[in-house]
Amino acid sequence: MKNIDFSKYYDDAKFYGIAAGIILLLYFAYRILNRATKSKEEMRVVEVDESNLTLTPTDAQLIAENLLSAMNRFGTDNAMLYEEFSKIKTKEDAILVSEKFGLKKYDGYGHSMFLGQPKNLKGWVNAELDKSWTNFELTESEIQEILTKLNWI
Repeated sequence: MKNIDFSKYYDDAKFYGIAAGIILLLYFAYRILNRATKSKEEMRVVEVDESNLTLTPTDAQLIAENLLSAMNRFGTDNAMLYEEFSKIKTKEDAILVSEKFGLKKYDGYGHSMFLGQPKNLKGWVNAELDKSWTNFELTESEIQEILTKLNWI
């Protein structure tokens, strides 16, 4: 039986493995940087007419925290989501709540410390309501009411 020298193939495999690893690393770095750029574009400065506010900054902060709580786990507490959105009466209220919500990393199941794409309130709610299998608790009119208020942001 003849012995085969695999050492020459080992060097080639090592080179291609390192090259593939570098390409994957560059690809994931590009994806992460591209997401961060898009997220910054989602946040825009909007002037708020304070005479149209029906919420105090404290109320808006509480609503933002409750909205995060409703979406921040596997599944969505749709009843709480609708209840909190029903407290938003004007476009200015929606903008204030969105500002209080800020940008939070979203990984498809909720807030993620390391993974996920930074999204504002509109991004979070759109992602949560996009999962048609989670919307059995809300009627179509309730979903439309939420989406209308999101369009104010």
